[in-house]
Amino acid sequence: MVTFKPWWGLDSEHYSRPMVEWAHGYFSDGMRTPIYPLFLGLCQWLSGAQPAMTLSISSAETVRDLQCVLGLVDVYLLYDTLRTLGVRNNVAFIAALFFAITTPVCVADMAILTLSLSVFSLLLGIWLYTTMMLHINRGQNGRTLAILLGLAVAFAALVRPDNLVFFVVIVLVTAAFSIRSNFVPSRAVLARRLLVVCLLIATSAAPPIFAWMTCNFIGSGHFRMTNMMGIQMSQPVYNMFDQVDPEDKVFGTIMTKYYLLYNQHEINREYMWRGLGELTRRASEMPFPSLANDRRGKLGNWIYHWASDERRLPLNLYTVAWVDYLQSVDWKLIKKHPLGYLQNAADSFVRDSFDFAPKFPAPDETVDPMAVEGGSVLKSTTGLQIIRLAGMLQAPFLTAFYVVTLTYVLFAPLILLSGAFGIRTSDVIAVALAMGTTGTIIAFCLLESYHGQYGTPHIAILLICAAYTVENFGRIWKAMKSNDA
Repeated sequence: MVTFKPWWGLDSEHYSRPMVEWAHGYFSDGMRTPIYPLFLGLCQWLSGAQPAMTLSISSAETVRDLQCVLGLVDVYLLYDTLRTLGVRNNVAFIAALFFAITTPVCVADMAILTLSLSVFSLLLGIWLYTTMMLHINRGQNGRTLAILLGLAVAFAALVRPDNLVFFVVIVLVTAAFSIRSNFVPSRAVLARRLLVVCLLIATSAAPPIFAWMTCNFIGSGHFRMTNMMGIQMSQPVYNMFDQVDPEDKVFGTIMTKYYLLYNQHEINREYMWRGLGELTRRASEMPFPSLANDRRGKLGNWIYHWASDERRLPLNLYTVAWVDYLQSVDWKLIKKHPLGYLQNAADSFVRDSFDFAPKFPAPDETVDPMAVEGGSVLKSTTGLQIIRLAGMLQAPFLTAFYVVTLTYVLFAPLILLSGAFGIRTSDVIAVALAMGTTGTIIAFCLLESYHGQYGTPHIAILLICAAYTVENFGRIWKAMKSNDA
């Protein structure tokens, strides 16, 4: 708040626009999930403003203030999660303090984008998961917590779809531990309880997610969480567009031109946005499906006609069909060149996921991001210098914490399949969180390539794994060695 003004990024209007459409009784195009648009609507209501594509200064300040409040809640949730896991008070306090001053987390609170709310939704789910698991381990009823966790999972997924990957991995790890525990006599009761809560999490998370997917189907003809994947999936095949099928030659020629233009001195997988204008101008030369046969069909039009007093749906269904065409091209390239696609995904993982170097808005940047009132987002040059220095000092620690997290993944089979009495439920929680974060990063690499900002919500998990290791490394290692013996 001292260094930056609330800022508006190029993606910010993608979240404010659905709220305006809903406020006027329209469907959205389903490009973005609904929770953050609703959050922006709440902030505009609290500031006394009407829903608008571009937020007023007072509305943007309300967004920033609420995100900062949620940031304080995040610190508490992280601290209490560590204490619940049995981490000593001083270790938990240092981890929570480090998280509170981590520059990517703090800077995210200034942006009118999903990252800040995503941090909160992940930590809320982690806190509920940890509490539930240890309640069950003590023989208590964890069913209510499992239902609450399922609702938190739905909330997190409808903030950002990638959060669903994180929690699906956690539930799968828990189910695997339940199955293994069924063969250990002392854990038989625990195994049954864990299996029950896994089912409860899934069944309570599914209805809100399916409700949104149903709205998306009615509005756009697609029963899915987001219609953005066609654009995102161009990134893991960014260097293959010179090899498209003959019917996609126009698209491939344009993309290859921009690939060569923006990949001369560095790897730029997002260059499609640079060529979007030319792609749109020449869209009539490309074989994407006719909107006359749009799968939304008569149902969406009938509902809209019935509910909206003859008004017509102002959806850019042309864009939805266009993105679907891009996705079909991406899939064809993946099927033709699977090894090249996997090589690109692996390169993104190695090159990008280990990079914690801080990236901040330049003082002269006035487009992405820009202050809500226009111009630079910077308020204090001194403040920018301080947070740059802090980010540089924090980066090596975050890299080390990430390595610790990956180490949990490597040793996951030994911990999950262990029958030793020295392995605790809290160890399984740490493994599940590590695998959830790693699984999410791998999903990014496979579906759209990884970018540093995507890891901001997962910094809390890196700290949990690091702090838990400080507390328990010797005991876990001893337990695994005794199990091998």
